[in-house]
Amino acid sequence: QKSFLGRKLQERHWKFMKSFIDKITDSRKILLIFLASELINFLTLLVSNYVNPLADLYKFGVGSWGILRVYGNFDGYHYWNIAVNGYGLYQEAFFPLYPVIIRISGIFTNSHFINGLIISNLSFLLFLLFLFKFLRDLIGEKNALWAIFLLALFPTSFFFVSYYASSTFFLFFSLYLYLLTNKKYLFSGIFGYFSALTRFIGLFAVIPAFIYLFSERKNITFNKLVVILGPILGFLTYSLFLFKTKGDFYFLLAHSQILAQIGRPI
Repeated sequence: QKSFLGRKLQERHWKFMKSFIDKITDSRKILLIFLASELINFLTLLVSNYVNPLADLYKFGVGSWGILRVYGNFDGYHYWNIAVNGYGLYQEAFFPLYPVIIRISGIFTNSHFINGLIISNLSFLLFLLFLFKFLRDLIGEKNALWAIFLLALFPTSFFFVSYYASSTFFLFFSLYLYLLTNKKYLFSGIFGYFSALTRFIGLFAVIPAFIYLFSERKNITFNKLVVILGPILGFLTYSLFLFKTKGDFYFLLAHSQILAQIGRPI
């Protein structure tokens, strides 16, 4: 009997160790892909800063961060200005959560620009990790790694590490789906709320969530309703903010200049 119990304990210990090692191995692979992407993206931004004919029109001209400023070109200035000074003219197309996180993180560094780059890059790494976990359950480990590899090394993946809300939004969205499929409905709803506060398209995260929950057609609980309500409440929160500051609950929809830019923030 002792020998039997010993074997069982040994088997459980081995399974635990194997699972732990597999997680480390997977994380290491994702980290290597992330680092390769960082290098390629830096070279891409560096070259484009000199060969892109529009670069001079949209350069990030704040501060003295040298070559790092290429990460803030084009729409980066809008996020920086919102984080530092609040919303300017027609900047309401840029949803608030990313600038708010940058502003809050100001307690750690004195530069909102560096804060934003740290947040974007850290969000991108976490996004790759959680997207891998989500895809691994759907299409297997090998295919999931290929998907992460192709996404991270795609020519326009530099948007993920730039001074934009892209990686932060996709981190929240991937957590929304990952937690949903793992039955963590309350936490899924929270990240759905964050998604819709980060990008306008986050509102439409309710569509895959609704399809997933409808396919189950089992007990409708409060936590499941939170999954659907999360993105809707996120969008309504921003609408209430605009009502308080602009006096118009439909401010986003009522101004064509903002509508023209809603699809533009990357």
